[in-house]
Amino acid sequence: MWVRMKQPYYPKVGGLGGLNLKTQIITVLGITHSMDSFRFWQGIEQFNQGDFYACHDTLEAIWMEAIAVDRNFYQGILQIAVSCYHLENYNWRGAVILLGEGIRRIQDYQPTYHDIDVSHLWQQSYQLLQTLQQVDPAQLDTFVEEQILKGEKLFPSIQKS
Repeated sequence: MWVRMKQPYYPKVGGLGGLNLKTQIITVLGITHSMDSFRFWQGIEQFNQGDFYACHDTLEAIWMEAIAVDRNFYQGILQIAVSCYHLENYNWRGAVILLGEGIRRIQDYQPTYHDIDVSHLWQQSYQLLQTLQQVDPAQLDTFVEEQILKGEKLFPSIQKS
């Protein structure tokens, strides 16, 4: 199964330095996010440490309480984390489907959002998706173990902007 991903399109409206339309609307209206900063950064740390199950639990609580403009952002990170969890457990189908969904959800938040370098996460996740699409699902365990033995970076990381 191949997941076809389009490059993100950012409609631009004059006056705000080339920001995409979603970011401009947020800026003009003065909408603020309601994220719990401590829990959010705890979830990001869990993601970067490879504790994807805990990351899911932490960020899910924030996602459920989030304002509408933030929901896809949190859900996208959640889906990428769950995808990595599936990958650790050699579930090719779960990894590919959730990775594609997560990538789709975060793409409109590029380049940065809530102090996260979304473009970096998007690019690494997209690269991983392309790689997984080349792997025989029946050989996923061998692929993952070989990457770990080689010291190759398998999972995406989340960086501050």
